[in-house]
Amino acid sequence: REGLHRNYHPNGQTRLTVNFKNNEQDGISHAYYTNGKLQFEIPYKKNKLNGVANYYDEKGSLKMKTEFKDGKFVKNLFIDKNLVKEKKQAIVAKSKT
Repeated sequence: REGLHRNYHPNGQTRLTVNFKNNEQDGISHAYYTNGKLQFEIPYKKNKLNGVANYYDEKGSLKMKTEFKDGKFVKNLFIDKNLVKEKKQAIVAKSKT
């Protein structure tokens, strides 16, 4: 594969864009919610995560930034405090069931 490839939601909105070079993911891949808002943007180099990935909520607010190098997690650069709170609440709710 070569160049930009797209995948679509059933409603016709773009779901995913992925760039390929020499049959490997290379460049920034984007995923979108069904409402058209950006869900995440993740950089790839030669099929490996490489750079800063950004994750957004359905309203378009940045929720998390994560750094990768040569396919490996390096560190979280930013995590929205409400996202941490939501995750903790989900864990507590699950433990009560």
